Amino acid sequence: MGCRKNATNLTPDERSRFVEAVLQLKQDGKYDQYAEIHAHSMAHGHDNSAYLPWHRELIRRFEQDLKAFDASVALPYWNWAVANRDGSGADPSIWVDDFMGGPGDPVTTGPFKDWGIRRRNFDINTVPDTAASLTEVIDKSSYLEFRTSIENLHNHAKRWLGGEMNSITTAAKDPVFFLLLCNVDRVWAEWVEAHRDERSFAPYLPVSGAPIGHNLNDTMWPWNRSSDPILIPGPPEEIRPADLLDHTALDYCYDTIPDRPAPEASPRYVSYFDCSSRVCEVVVMNVQDKEAVCRVSVYSRRGSSVWSDEIKLGPHQTEQFRLNRIVKQNRVGMVTVAPMIDGYEFPSTLILTDKDGRDHRSDDPDQFVPFFRVS
Repeated sequence: MGCRKNATNLTPDERSRFVEAVLQLKQDGKYDQYAEIHAHSMAHGHDNSAYLPWHRELIRRFEQDLKAFDASVALPYWNWAVANRDGSGADPSIWVDDFMGGPGDPVTTGPFKDWGIRRRNFDINTVPDTAASLTEVIDKSSYLEFRTSIENLHNHAKRWLGGEMNSITTAAKDPVFFLLLCNVDRVWAEWVEAHRDERSFAPYLPVSGAPIGHNLNDTMWPWNRSSDPILIPGPPEEIRPADLLDHTALDYCYDTIPDRPAPEASPRYVSYFDCSSRVCEVVVMNVQDKEAVCRVSVYSRRGSSVWSDEIKLGPHQTEQFRLNRIVKQNRVGMVTVAPMIDGYEFPSTLILTDKDGRDHRSDDPDQFVPFFRVS
């Protein structure tokens, strides 16, 4: 598993290897493909729910292509809320000749000076934000609040850089773009780690009701080859937000997030219920690193079973059930997700929680609320 580090903490060798891999990707023509994809991504990866998973997949693939040139390379992040200093605290470490080069319109320093990159003439000893601003974002309790806040900070950092970063159509032409988005991804991972054990926490919303490509189990452009322009050759790929919620399952980590403890002996699940837009769904995610089996059951208000299904989930796999017909035909009072161990069902505790964090009775259909979690 590759560990993504703060760009200010890269060793001279790590910095040199990263730069060389980016130059090789440019020479190979693949770098410009990423810039072209992002230039057409407004409806797919901005100002809506899929902003975070869409960019996570984009920079993950970028990193994998860098590794094809040098397996030791990991994508570093630019933490735009801390000083641009090396480990000694004395010297700049990002806007320097052997790494990202400096400001300028056009940029005339650094290994990418011949790329025609434009940047604002910013002060390399300042930063666009503060550590407190990122802390405030991580403290947000809902996905909508968090996603909106971190996207706004990301936009502010881009405006601070100026030049190519002022437009979605040109932003990825500057390699700093990938360091900036890597920091966004890191903050999302930290947000999940900070809230993952809270009963009302959902790492992504909505399940349904959003524009195509932004619901939990929608496939995402350009990897699904769903619309023009089709910028990636080959058959469609089913890349969904649901597949990208746990960064450790994607084989990378961050230097600011401690290793998780070993998984528990029994299966653990994250689940929630959504009745938005008249679509009733149960979403179950296995958050372990191993295969697990569970039983999803729906009970009437009187306690009788009206539907049940046993499902097998791979590591970090998400499964979705539509219950529209069942809910319409029965007065549903409870939905449970129970781990199955050696063929025996272990009851789970159902907590119904509204968007304001208030708990409600799970057996009262008049109190039914959009989301629940199994703990």
